[in-house]
Amino acid sequence: MTNSDSIKIQIRWVLIEKYNWSGSEIIQGKRQYAPNELDDINRLRSGEPVDYVIGWKEFLGCHIDLSLKPLIPRPETEFLVSRVISELNKESPLQQGTLPNGSKIKILDLCCGAGCIGIALLKHLPNVSVDFVDIDENALEQTGINLRFLYRDPPAFDAGGSRIIKSDLFDNLKECKFNYILCNPPYVNTNDKYDSSLKFEPRTALFARNKGMYFINKILKGLNNHLLPNGALYLEFGHGQKDLIEKELKKLNISKYSFHKDQYKRWRWVVVDRQGLEP
Repeated sequence: MTNSDSIKIQIRWVLIEKYNWSGSEIIQGKRQYAPNELDDINRLRSGEPVDYVIGWKEFLGCHIDLSLKPLIPRPETEFLVSRVISELNKESPLQQGTLPNGSKIKILDLCCGAGCIGIALLKHLPNVSVDFVDIDENALEQTGINLRFLYRDPPAFDAGGSRIIKSDLFDNLKECKFNYILCNPPYVNTNDKYDSSLKFEPRTALFARNKGMYFINKILKGLNNHLLPNGALYLEFGHGQKDLIEKELKKLNISKYSFHKDQYKRWRWVVVDRQGLEP
């Protein structure tokens, strides 16, 4: 597919999804563009991602608003979270009876961005609370917007003690421990080639030093202080980082972990089990 064909598809999507054009109106070409519609078409032609132009994205049945231009949720992350939801529905500590009656499963959405991971968990899992953590105030504001969208969906959802916290990774979470930590950190290697469309997204949510490993290594080093017994970390990573992560895990004497592939058959996330961490 050529770039021109791709833009035509995106224009059609925006006109239908955002401006309620019918398919026949687009095909016949008789309806004139309004000024705001023409502005959006020019945004697409400039290379701006279609999700920003539309203004929101669906993520596991959740409306994720993108009005403040956070990192756009990716299909690979959606695939990861869908697997986590399936696993926790079957094997959560609450179902195993390892939490007191009435307690909620404590989950941390670390580097939360738009909040899509934690919001999907709140929608699809019973008896969970989520702490949303990011260092970027813009991301935290966007998460708050998306939580309000979640609460408006029928039936009404209970936040269950969920919080939005500004923190550089674990820095402001000194006494906090979680049953599960999910994280899609910045991991794009600053020296790699990358798609030019990324220039529209926040650099701090994408790029990391040290071959993209800077934040991943910090998370692994701080993990021991923030996972409860029987808990686990689900950590997303990028191309070529599996071996680097395994090397770091062995360096930290973390013994119980597993790597998993995404829907495109690429290594995409690692699960680190609390039982594999040194006391």
